[in-house]
Amino acid sequence: MKKIFFFLFSLFVHFIFVFSQWTSPVKIWEYGLAYFQPNSSHLFVKDTLGNLHLGWYDTSSDVYFCIRKQKYDGNVWVYDGTRYDKPESGTGYYLLSWMPTLSVDENGRFLFLWESRQDGNFNIMGRYFNGSLLSSVFQVSFTSSYSWFPKSFYRNNKHHFIYCDDSTGVFNIYYGYFDSLVHTPSNITNSDENCLNYDFYVYPNEDISIIYTKNRNGYQNLYNKRRISNVWQDEILMFDFSSDVFYPNIISDGQKEFAVFTLMSNGLSQLYISKYSSGIWSTPKLLSDGNCNVYYPTGVILNDKLHLFYVSDNYFYGELFDLVYDIQKDAIDSIKLIAHHDTSFIVTPQSIVDNNENIHLVYILNDKTPQSENWPNNIYWTYFQNTKKYDDKKDDKKPYSLAKYQKKLVFDFINVGNYCISIYDVSGKIVGNFSCYSKSFTLDYSNFKSGIYFLTVKEGEKRWKEKIFNIK
Repeated sequence: MKKIFFFLFSLFVHFIFVFSQWTSPVKIWEYGLAYFQPNSSHLFVKDTLGNLHLGWYDTSSDVYFCIRKQKYDGNVWVYDGTRYDKPESGTGYYLLSWMPTLSVDENGRFLFLWESRQDGNFNIMGRYFNGSLLSSVFQVSFTSSYSWFPKSFYRNNKHHFIYCDDSTGVFNIYYGYFDSLVHTPSNITNSDENCLNYDFYVYPNEDISIIYTKNRNGYQNLYNKRRISNVWQDEILMFDFSSDVFYPNIISDGQKEFAVFTLMSNGLSQLYISKYSSGIWSTPKLLSDGNCNVYYPTGVILNDKLHLFYVSDNYFYGELFDLVYDIQKDAIDSIKLIAHHDTSFIVTPQSIVDNNENIHLVYILNDKTPQSENWPNNIYWTYFQNTKKYDDKKDDKKPYSLAKYQKKLVFDFINVGNYCISIYDVSGKIVGNFSCYSKSFTLDYSNFKSGIYFLTVKEGEKRWKEKIFNIK
């Protein structure tokens, strides 16, 4: 297995490891031509064991054997080396595998779904990992036409999924689920117009909300289809725009639900938000300033704040922003620049909140100056630590402060104790163990080689991790 290590940020002034902003983006995949789905791909997910899982498809070598996955365990990203699609017949383009989606249960067992073109038709294929064994590839849809853009969501021992299929003559949305086997998907929209650009969310009680676009009076307008108490309700027209809707996404924490999307206004793609409450969608609210285009909105809810991530073309290659929206005040709280690359395009960000309530963000960077012509699409990762959680919980506070100066790390402990300090290099090898029995300890690292290190502090059964720092 190939391990990809990285450093998170530079040390600030005297104190280090104090998170007050997004970490500098780090490249976690640079070996190919990586892609996510263009909208709401459901590829960045978590389990309850502290792991994040990320899927993508990579077409650097061919259009098949390209469904990939890696996992972040809290310290390192690990690529598992598996190419999940296994074409069985045909040649070249007729083996194409792309547009995957990934869902993971509490214990890290996961379902991969993707499109596969075989015998001239597109069907949804899948593969399941049960914790010890990876299944063979199985077929989910059986059509003589096109099944496209699967999206999955794990909830209550089921991997729920949707996709669109045009076997009726237009693209309708189909819903199904997988537990130990695939339950036959059914057409839930039954429309005579194409239903496209969809996203969905499954609530803890397994109610489901799906948003999608459909033609109305010559424009792609936004619709909502809901399953309540296991019964699919009639679709509703959310808004009647005289413009086209793009990139619709549902953002929910299981209690509150928002739709974010872009809409062409005065020749520019602008960002809008609407809240669902008591069966009604609120009037869309404009969040962008109208000075540039906005693309690829996505987001998460944390501490009654909605973090909306989007790419703006204010700069030619695009810049990635975090717009923090205060739900209680119904107003923008702040807008922060997360990423800017001088010679490369930022596309398709994805976000997730981990089990410690930290926000993680990944995106594709289309590199205009790649290391190899076969490796122009890299995956980058950054994150924002939720310091509020630790401030609110006294037991989670570290029992020390840490400062760096003159090639020394100085620990000041609140109380006298038996502390063990371990230093690791980027391979995970321990390069130093130190014990401290007093309220102060100074670690001299002047003899360490230049490079990236991280450390842990232990007291009995308690353990605190310090994020990676760079020793020069």
